[in-house]
Order: sequence, then C-alpha cells, then structure tokens
Amino acid sequence: MPPEFTRLQGQEHAQRYLLSLLEQEALPPALMFVGPSGVGKATAAYEWAQMLLCTGDRPPCGRCTSCRQMKSLSHPDFHLLMPPGERERVRPERGLRPFPPGMGSLQIGIDEVRRIREELQRPPVQGTRRVVVILDADQLTPEAQNALLKSLEEPPQGTLFLLVTSQEHRVLPTLHSRSRKLVFHYLDYASFVRALHPEPSQPTLLYGLTRGSPGLARVLVERGVLHHRQAFLAFIHGKWEDLVRVLNDHLQGWSAFDLRLVVLIWGTLLRDLLLIKLEANPHHLLVHQDLEERLRETASRVDVQRLFRGLYALRMVDVALERNLSPLEALSLFLAQVDPPHFKSTFLEIHQPGAPFDVWAWFAHNP
Repeated sequence: MPPEFTRLQGQEHAQRYLLSLLEQEALPPALMFVGPSGVGKATAAYEWAQMLLCTGDRPPCGRCTSCRQMKSLSHPDFHLLMPPGERERVRPERGLRPFPPGMGSLQIGIDEVRRIREELQRPPVQGTRRVVVILDADQLTPEAQNALLKSLEEPPQGTLFLLVTSQEHRVLPTLHSRSRKLVFHYLDYASFVRALHPEPSQPTLLYGLTRGSPGLARVLVERGVLHHRQAFLAFIHGKWEDLVRVLNDHLQGWSAFDLRLVVLIWGTLLRDLLLIKLEANPHHLLVHQDLEERLRETASRVDVQRLFRGLYALRMVDVALERNLSPLEALSLFLAQVDPPHFKSTFLEIHQPGAPFDVWAWFAHNP
C-alpha cells in the first residue's frame, strides 16, 4: 500500500504534493512550509520526515527502528532547529510545535545554525538521507539566516531542509529563492473538528474564532480565555466591575501571547456587535452565536462610535506588544482609548507597584 499521512488533517494539496515527491529520485534541497499558525505545517514536516527516514514497507510504518527513534526525537539523521527553550516542551505525540509558543528565547542565533552545519559535515548515520526541520524559521536572526543560506546553496549530499514559518515576510528573500514554497491553508470545518478529536464543547465557536486553526483552538480552550466574554460585554456597555475583577485575577499571570488571545476574543465580540448594529439579520455571520441574545441587548445600548473606537484600540494593543510593552502597559492603551473618563480609576485598581502610568504618553511620542 502507498504511504499516507495519518495525523495531518485537511491540507489535501500539500499531502498530494509531498507524497508525490516521495516517488522522485531527486528531492529539492529545501522546502518552505508557509501558512497560518496551528494548521498542520509542523505536523506535516514531522510526519513527512518519518516517511523519508522510514525503512519499513509502508512509511511511516511505526515499527522499524527509524520510526521508533522518531517518536522520541532521537533519530541521528533527524535534526530539529527551533528557538532555545522550546525543544524541552515538544511532545511528538501532539506535534512538534509547543503551545503556547514564545516561552523561551524567541530567536534562533547563528551558533545554533553553525552547530547544525558541523553535524551535517558528517555522512548520514543510518541511511542515505538526513532531514533538518527548522520551526519558526522567521525567528532566525539575520546572521543565522545568512549562515543557513550557505548550506542551502551547497546542500550536503542527501540532506533535505524543511523550513516552517507563519510569518514568511520575516524570512530573507535569499532563503526564499533557495527554497520551494508549499502553502498551507485554514482547515474546512470537518477537518478542523477531526483535528481536535476528541471534539470540544463549542466547535462552531472555536472554528469562527480561529477561522480553522486547530492549534490555536486548543490554546484558547487550554488557556481559559473564553470565560471572560460576558465581562467584556458588560464593560462595553459601561459597567467596569466584572472586567476589573477579571484583570485583577488574571492580568499579572498573562503573557504577551495570552493577551493576544484576549484581543482575539474581544475583537470578534466587537465585530459581532457592529454586525448587529449595521445588519438587519446577521445571525449566520456572528462568531459568538451562543451569546446572540446578550449581544443584541448590548448592541441596543452602545453607540457605533464606541465600537469602532474599541477596534482601533485593540490594534494599538497589538502594536504595543510588538514593541515589547508588558501586557499591563499594552492593555492600558485600550482602556484609555475606549473609556477615558473611567480609565484612571480603573487602571489604579489593576495597577501594580513599579508599573509606569505614562504609557499613553510614551506611545504618543514613539510612533
């Protein structure tokens, strides 16, 4: 029987293309897997590497020495390059990418690339092929990318590089030119639900929030950020108490990644409120259909300008996080923009000693 992907859901085009490459004698020296986060790029890279290195009759057979070594990431001809601090959190049974990402150092430095290049100077240990998977290739420093380029220009015999990225614009054009690009897309609903097996309690909501990213959906459930939707709707209505309580309980424990998840939830709530304000019957377009009654009640009491102001302020939170402000500092921009009269008293309630109060002034002077 021909080889097949057993863990990768959807991505039929990518599956067909990768399986067709297995039949070719000459593989491209480098492939770049690009697409949204959490849609299966790392899973595809891992499972395809299993097929390439498998010595059984139907790769990946799961029984040969190579497959057993891949399950523990101990195969001598499989090399995994990723941001420092992340490898220890990888669980192959769940995929190569650890979630939430970015818990360690975010950048892959030139020393890591040099180490891989030194290992590749030796011949393969168990066969004729080697596979190098680079997760978050966009996190390679410019120096590391240039060092990697030398290996792509003159790849060692039998070595295949798989670069995985959700932000291909951060990868140098020279690496793009040396790699064959394979695009991954958001999953359709059926594939999305299969990827989340066992099925979560609110698959339709999760699909709407993530547009079909099972990896991101798992994080939303695991981090518990869906529980604060009612508090945010009360805040948009002008009642601060519930949101202040949420921020007091959780903000100090939120990472920048957690706050980005919160921004995702809040942004889709604002979008749903605007749809209700501007459409006669938007039910089928709502992301938070389970809260439709509450959304309609809130929309009837909120003016459109406040909703647009909220969406603009959430974009400012994203920019602030990109500039390495803390979650508290970034969130203060949102509060100050959406409801200035209540900002100072609310901020003082969630403010912790040592956190600056002049974040708005800082942002205004650092465009």
